[in-house]
Amino acid sequence: HPLRPVAVLRVTSVLFTYFTFVNLAVLVTLGLGADLLVHVAASSYRSAAPLIPLVGLGFVLYGTFYFLARFARIANKMRWFGGIAVASSGVIGLSAVLLIPRLGGYGAALSLVVGMTWAVVVLFWLIARSDAPIPFQWPRLGAAVALAAAVVAAVAPAASAGPAHAAIAAALIVGFPLALIAARIVPRGNVRPLLRMLRSTVPQRPGAAFLARVGELSPTER
Repeated sequence: HPLRPVAVLRVTSVLFTYFTFVNLAVLVTLGLGADLLVHVAASSYRSAAPLIPLVGLGFVLYGTFYFLARFARIANKMRWFGGIAVASSGVIGLSAVLLIPRLGGYGAALSLVVGMTWAVVVLFWLIARSDAPIPFQWPRLGAAVALAAAVVAAVAPAASAGPAHAAIAAALIVGFPLALIAARIVPRGNVRPLLRMLRSTVPQRPGAAFLARVGELSPTER
């Protein structure tokens, strides 16, 4: 049976919340592990380590823009989507012209962040003004963003690639999802269904049951 419109909006809100949590975990990984990740490339790229989190942030915002555009219920959505996409490309280009001469590579990375931030903010505004606004879980989202920023800000400035720094960074990367649970930003009742979902993505031996039928799941798991 199709879900009622209100239920669809609630499901969309939950999806966006966990989509954001995953993106924050990626950004924490990039922010704390940039000095290690850059060693995968040639030595001439080592100085670009600080750019990795900024580039990651730009693509997270890009993904957020497409998520909102996909699930938003606004009038003339495709016209708005096309107009915002074209305008944001113009903002990116203008930002690049202004920032790259002053900041070099940082300016290039920041131009994508500026352009996509503008696009995301406009979509949030349109969704809020629509006849079917998504009930975003702002307190949980804000708390998760603040926690991620605090973790990265506390460790990233100590830009030492030594063993101690690497060990602390690895511990915090693993600990960030646990901190979301400990702070009840992720309700503990959601942990078991989330773990089941993660396990279901791991390929199993041929012939093994891969995913349970939706009808066999409890309402909470659905």
